[in-house]
Amino acid sequence: MKNEKKIRCNECKKIFKKKLYGPITELNTKKKFNIYYCSFCKFYKTHKVPKKLDLFYPNTYRNFKGLKELVLKFLYLLNFVRLNFNKGDVKKIYEIGCGPCFFLDQFNQKGWKCTGVERNKQYIKKLSKYNKKINFITIDKFMKTKKKIEGKILMWHSLEHIEKPHKFLNYLSKISKINTELMFAVPNINSYQLKLFGKYWIHLDPPRHINHFNIKTLKIFLEKKSFKVIKNQNFFPALDFMGFVGSITCYLNTKGLKMPVTVINSKGLFDMIFSIVFTTAIGIVYIPFFFYGIISKSNSSIFLKAKKVK
Repeated sequence: MKNEKKIRCNECKKIFKKKLYGPITELNTKKKFNIYYCSFCKFYKTHKVPKKLDLFYPNTYRNFKGLKELVLKFLYLLNFVRLNFNKGDVKKIYEIGCGPCFFLDQFNQKGWKCTGVERNKQYIKKLSKYNKKINFITIDKFMKTKKKIEGKILMWHSLEHIEKPHKFLNYLSKISKINTELMFAVPNINSYQLKLFGKYWIHLDPPRHINHFNIKTLKIFLEKKSFKVIKNQNFFPALDFMGFVGSITCYLNTKGLKMPVTVINSKGLFDMIFSIVFTTAIGIVYIPFFFYGIISKSNSSIFLKAKKVK
C-alpha cells in the first residue's frame, strides 16, 4: 500500500509490514478498521485505535437478560468446573473484564475473596448494586495498585481489549507474587473460522478487539513477562459454535439483513421460530467443521494458564 510506511503500531510504534484484513466495517458506527501484523510485538493489531473507545461499547454490550443470561450462566459454570478454577491454595481472585460476574459469582459461592475490574465507572456502580460481596474497581485504579497480589488473575476474553498489552502484562508481572496464576481466554487468530469467514469472522470485532493472538505468540509473550505456561486448551465447543453462527450473521448483517442470531436473542414468536430453523440449519452445516477444528486444533478460542516464576 502507498501509505503503509506511515502506519505504525499503537504500542511499540514500529511500522506495520503486513496487512491481514480490511477494511472491516463496525456495524454500529459504520467506521472502518484494518488488521495488521506487528513484527515487533509478534501479534496482529487493529488500526487505528479510537481515542474514545467507550463510544464503541453500546449499552447492550454484555448486557445479558432472560434466557440468554440463564444459558450463559450455565456455560460459564461448565467452564468453571471443567477448567478446575476452584483449585488453589490462596483463595483470592481478580477478574479483569469481569462483565456480569458469571465467574466471580461461582468463586464467591466457593468462599473466595473476589475483585472485579472493569473499564467503566457507571458499569461498576451497576454491578455493585447486585453483588454486595464482590469488590469492584476501575482498570485505572487497578493499574495504580502498589500492593503485591496473589492467588489468581483471570481475563476471560479481555486481553484482546487491552490497548497496550505489553505495558499491562509488565505491570501484572511487577505486582504479582511468585506462584500467582494468570488465566487467559482469547480468540484464536489461527482459527479455521478466520480462514473460512475472513473479515466477517465475528471475533475480529474491531475496534473493541485491539490485539489478536495465537497459542504460540501468546506463550512467548507470557514467558517474556516471567510467567510460565502450565496449561493450554483449545476445545470450547459452545464458544466455537456461537462464533460460527455469529460470523454468518455478521456477513448477513453487513448485507443489510438484520438477523436475530439465535433463540436467546429473539424478540417475539416469529423471531423465535425463525431463529430455531436458522440455528438448526447452521448446526447441521457446522458438524464437519466441529470435527475439523478438533483434529486441526484450530478452534476459535484459546485458554492458557500461566504461573509467575520469578
